[in-house]
Amino acid sequence: MTAPQPEIRYTTHCLFCPKTFDVSDLSVPRPGKTQQERAVEYVKILGKHIEKKHPEKYAVVNAAAMDMWGLQVAKLFTHEDPAFNRLVAELKAAFHQL
Repeated sequence: MTAPQPEIRYTTHCLFCPKTFDVSDLSVPRPGKTQQERAVEYVKILGKHIEKKHPEKYAVVNAAAMDMWGLQVAKLFTHEDPAFNRLVAELKAAFHQL
């Protein structure tokens, strides 16, 4: 019988303060949770830190999320207004530069 492998953990460092977060290797399967579910939970923890400790950065992230939402909704329609189409194209180009 082989001994169980030690859990691999990784550290995430906040770019704006000394705070660190540890997470177990997301590539290792865990019962009851998919890799994506575990990643989403972790990102939520990181987001709460940014919201609480770095609200100005959170505002930037929130604005970008709203822009992405608006772009995704706008892409579900055809638009006759050329100004609106330019706005959609500019948003699309901005996201491609990220």
